[in-house]
Amino acid sequence: MGESTQARPIPDIQIFRDAFNASPIGIAVENLDGQPLFVNPALCSMLGFSEEELCGKHCVQFSPPDDAEKDWALFQTLRAGSIDHYQLEKRYFRRDGSLVWGHLSLSSLNHRPSPLVMAMVEDITEKKTADEARFRHAAIVESSEDAIASGTLDGIIVTWNSGAQRMYGYTEAEAVGQPITILLPPELGDEENKILETLRAGGRIEQFETVRVTKTGKRINVSLSISPIRDSSGRIVGVSGIGRDITERKRAEEAFAEMNRTLVAQAALLQERKNCSEFSSRTCRRRSRCSTGICVICRSAIDGVVTIRLKPQRYWGDPARIFPKCLSAGKRPIAALSRGRPYELRRTVGNLEAALVGLDGKFVLGEIPMAQWAEFLFLRRT
Repeated sequence: MGESTQARPIPDIQIFRDAFNASPIGIAVENLDGQPLFVNPALCSMLGFSEEELCGKHCVQFSPPDDAEKDWALFQTLRAGSIDHYQLEKRYFRRDGSLVWGHLSLSSLNHRPSPLVMAMVEDITEKKTADEARFRHAAIVESSEDAIASGTLDGIIVTWNSGAQRMYGYTEAEAVGQPITILLPPELGDEENKILETLRAGGRIEQFETVRVTKTGKRINVSLSISPIRDSSGRIVGVSGIGRDITERKRAEEAFAEMNRTLVAQAALLQERKNCSEFSSRTCRRRSRCSTGICVICRSAIDGVVTIRLKPQRYWGDPARIFPKCLSAGKRPIAALSRGRPYELRRTVGNLEAALVGLDGKFVLGEIPMAQWAEFLFLRRT
């Protein structure tokens, strides 16, 4: 009795050869001495050498010495049977002398009478370049004195550098996952919503000066620059921001502004003293022509008030005799002058009212424009 058995298909060597040649990853078959026996077109294209040129090289000649040394040490371990495969990222020489990064996966083929190894090399140059750029960027961010953070479009903190920790007082563990509003003072609660609306629309925030609150409750002045984060398709997926503490700068600006105000006030006071000095000089020259015999002595005080002193014997008596012109038509005092009491003389000058009030022998003139003092103080010649 015979049994029908299904014959096992014989492998078509051409299929494997076609797969070997069509693979987008570079492949080399080597003996246990590290000498390439076969290389596929992808490896030739990656390194810029022909198949004959690559097969004429030893595997350690493909890479710079430090990379080749690491590879050869692992190759020796595999040849000794301690391992049957290994992976390694290393650099490869191109024909023009430039370097490319490759991810090497090497496996032993021990089922053959003469053991071989198969090396597959994937070009990862772009990935390594991007990784290096990202690492450099991360190092710059981490070493920056400015506060640098990123977040979601909903305002949740995602990353937080050491500069942000120093400025705001929150550690990375405390800040990440929290809403950015933990940094806003109560009166600016709606400010973050406006910022996020601008960023969602694709806009940017440039050097926006505002106020933030630290972990301890201290208010600081900050300058913010915030940009949207886009993915590879250009879609906005988050926000990143840089904050700089400008509290000291603001204090310096306030101090400078206060100094300017002080200088302006001092300049005005100096001009006032000069005007008063000139007025006092004119008073001394005209004193003898005053029909009442009043002795007028002017001086400038720090606050700009001028003190007028009269001869003691003229403090009391008949106001009509002492101030004949003041009591004439058009110059009569508003308040009545009574005999035996200190004088009080008021007179309206334009829209201002100046007062000359007798206090224990001293008459004080209120602050009125310099140009009007003479008109008020001096009695006209009779």
